[in-house]
Amino acid sequence: MRLEDPVAIEEEILRYYQRLLGSEFMQKQDASEVLSAAMLKKVPQDVRASIVAPVTEAEIRSTLQSIHRDKVPGPDGFNSAFFHDNWLMLKKILWLVSSLLC
Repeated sequence: MRLEDPVAIEEEILRYYQRLLGSEFMQKQDASEVLSAAMLKKVPQDVRASIVAPVTEAEIRSTLQSIHRDKVPGPDGFNSAFFHDNWLMLKKILWLVSSLLC
């Protein structure tokens, strides 16, 4: 069946994704339970623990230091040399941002 009417196309797309994803939104907790159940079967315990472990300041610094100093600036306009050279000043800010995201 070929659909040409924009409204019919929109309705068909909506029906497709409702069948695929379900009509109700999955709660964050429900999604976590589904993902956890799937991971239990495939990911070893020690790896699972490291995935959900809090990020450390040492990991943040190590990651930033592993980026070449002359790497092209990001959307903020700063290249990695800025972060290398100003680590002592920036580490508290980066740590705070990291803790908010995780």
